[in-house]
Amino acid sequence: MAYVPVEKVTETIQNKYEAIVVAAREARKINSVMRMVGRDETKDKVTSRALNRVGRGDVDFVYVDEQTPIHDPAETTENEEQISPN
Repeated sequence: MAYVPVEKVTETIQNKYEAIVVAAREARKINSVMRMVGRDETKDKVTSRALNRVGRGDVDFVYVDEQTPIHDPAETTENEEQISPN
């Protein structure tokens, strides 16, 4: 596996742990594309390619605010039933 300096990766994403999560998701994406195509002509491993892409800024990522509720119970529609605890 090729050596990818942490400083290179953290230039685009400040937190190194978040950078690794983004790189892992990119590696899964690259791997699934390579499985569909059926061949891999490069000698680099998928993780090295993903880390290099993150370091170059080729990977788009979005921060999700954990404080934002996914579904507000006060905004139920007519088709949804409210379940009340007994």
